[in-house]
Amino acid sequence: MKKFLVLFLVLFSVNLFYAHAPSEIKIEYDDAKKMIMTNIIHSLKTSPVQDPKKHFIKYIILKVDGKIIDKKSYNEQETIEGQKAVFKVNDIKKGSKIKIDTVCNIGGRKSYNIIVK
Repeated sequence: MKKFLVLFLVLFSVNLFYAHAPSEIKIEYDDAKKMIMTNIIHSLKTSPVQDPKKHFIKYIILKVDGKIIDKKSYNEQETIEGQKAVFKVNDIKKGSKIKIDTVCNIGGRKSYNIIVK
């Protein structure tokens, strides 16, 4: 039983070593098209994504003024660099806070927000 527990902890620790939150989130709001474009950078120099089918952005969640508007789920990442997503939105007013929450499938989260001008 002890050997199993030690093996489990070692394997779990190795897996967490490769897990990391996205390194950068870029958000762009196009008022004319009523679209929010995101570019999630999920690669670090010290720990790049080796296989975007096994290590990827699992969720990208869009919130406007604290309310969840949309949530996109992924089973793999577009590229080893990251994941892009486009959200169609209705009416966003000046001063609204747009927040993007991201979750790595292995571990790690990152959020970023902008205020609509």
